[in-house]
Amino acid sequence: MKKMASFLIVLIFTLSCASSTRHIKSEVWKNPDIGRIQNIKYIILPFEDHNTAEGKFNYPQAKNVIYDAFETAMLSGGYEIVEYTQLEKEIVKKGGDVENKNSLVLDYALKLGATAVIHGYLTDYYQGSFFGGYTTVGFSVKALGIENGQILWKAERSKKMQWDYDYDPAFLAKELAKEMIQELSIN
Repeated sequence: MKKMASFLIVLIFTLSCASSTRHIKSEVWKNPDIGRIQNIKYIILPFEDHNTAEGKFNYPQAKNVIYDAFETAMLSGGYEIVEYTQLEKEIVKKGGDVENKNSLVLDYALKLGATAVIHGYLTDYYQGSFFGGYTTVGFSVKALGIENGQILWKAERSKKMQWDYDYDPAFLAKELAKEMIQELSIN
């Protein structure tokens, strides 16, 4: 009986360490007219952090990690991006307050050549540990035409790495962003 119990414990431990089951949520919507729009040039606004209070406290850099991963995936996918810092500089140069810039963003984005703006937010960012929890990353993005406000596309993606508690959430963010851009494939 003792031998059987030891065998079961070893078997369960081995299976739990060896498996890397992933919970994936993926949603993508594309405007049916997106194919007719030529030369879309995007500007990506800083991502908002909708993570839990614990997540915001433990990972204050998470929204920037997601932003960088998404921007890199878009550039790698061949999308044309207007650098956001250009927009910030333009607003400050004209005397606008960067913190209260919503009324100025679209005007300056158009002046810089952008035709679409991307809003994004972080939904989950957590580094799992041996003692509990799974490494989890999730975010949502939406592209809007600047001139007409029409939604061009919207996507959400999240992944939970079960049994991979030491999986780096920054690496997972890059993986998710790349998968999202490949799934959108609108360029």
